[in-house]
Amino acid sequence: MTTEHVLEVVGMTCGGCSARLQRVFMEKSGIVSAEVDHEHGRAIIHADDSVTARDIMEIVQSTGFDVK
Repeated sequence: MTTEHVLEVVGMTCGGCSARLQRVFMEKSGIVSAEVDHEHGRAIIHADDSVTARDIMEIVQSTGFDVK
């Protein structure tokens, strides 16, 4: 079963930012899909139950962004 996580991401300023964050998400085992939009400051993540909301927030923070 997958869960949808919708996050407001702070600090993305360009397409490169969103592409980098999306790439890092997809490297994480258990994440099925990641859609990151820098223009709206949003990330929509579909992940299986092994990935927690905390895991996703840590991924965002590890790339230099923050979750609002």
